[in-house]
Amino acid sequence: MASPSSFTYCCPPSSSPVWSEPLYSLRPEHARERLQDDSVETVTSIEQAKVEEKIQEVFSSYKFNHLVPRLILQREKHFHYLKRGLRQLTDAYECLDASRPWLCYWILHSLELLDEPIPHGGYTFCGLATLVILKKERSLNLKSLLQWVTSRQMRFEGGFQGRCNKLVDGCYSFWQAGLLPLLHRALHAQGDPALSMSHWMFHQQALQEYILMCCQCPAGGLLDKPGKSRDFYHTCYCLSGLSIAQHFGSGAMLHDVVLGVPENALQPTHPVYNIGPDKVIQATMHFLQKPVPGFEEHEDEATAGPSTD
Repeated sequence: MASPSSFTYCCPPSSSPVWSEPLYSLRPEHARERLQDDSVETVTSIEQAKVEEKIQEVFSSYKFNHLVPRLILQREKHFHYLKRGLRQLTDAYECLDASRPWLCYWILHSLELLDEPIPHGGYTFCGLATLVILKKERSLNLKSLLQWVTSRQMRFEGGFQGRCNKLVDGCYSFWQAGLLPLLHRALHAQGDPALSMSHWMFHQQALQEYILMCCQCPAGGLLDKPGKSRDFYHTCYCLSGLSIAQHFGSGAMLHDVVLGVPENALQPTHPVYNIGPDKVIQATMHFLQKPVPGFEEHEDEATAGPSTD
């Protein structure tokens, strides 16, 4: 099965932060984006066709039930779902006993993106983010990585797959789309003249449509794809990806694209750390005030020898 190629990028009008064009997934020509297996079925192509059929059912149902397209992020339901998770987890989470710190992060970061009060207290993304932190991103072939990640956005579904010949998954809304701001920044530093100054290098509208139409559980929480169950992991990363798709740049370069009603707008997330930008500033200021351990201290400890007490 051939990998989906990258989208043709379109820039929304800068006069309004809310997308006003027809929904990408409801256009008549959108059906042409479905898988073409050239009459050669494989296990992968069969599974892809099944997923596309479920996605098509969602698109068709939405079109039938909404004379005027109006995508809405079910903020209140997602909020209550996340709040319940802070109070008590179901038995289904028993197998994630070792992931308790991650459960806290998934829930709390989702609440932060929803701009709700919270209590006080993908390998490629992690690799690139680490190099960005170390200021070593130039050691990568950025153009090849850009070609790879933009090809992971599924032309029919609008969401991202994790790797070639895999199915769309809501969590990659962040793990893959989150790579694009990092690559944008790195290529901009190299003076790439082809970069847009108003949108990322992926189809932001299509990703928002996939998350809002296909990944929201009616009872609150977000999920992998239609037919899957909601969980805190996918809730966190679907919302994180939605935030990336809504917000381009910062400061004078800020350009927001919010699909659906204005209330769908989420808080921005930091593209490297995936926490609120203000939290990054607070953490940076905190550690800047701390002394940096020197090698001399370790050498002194090594030469001191064992205690005679």
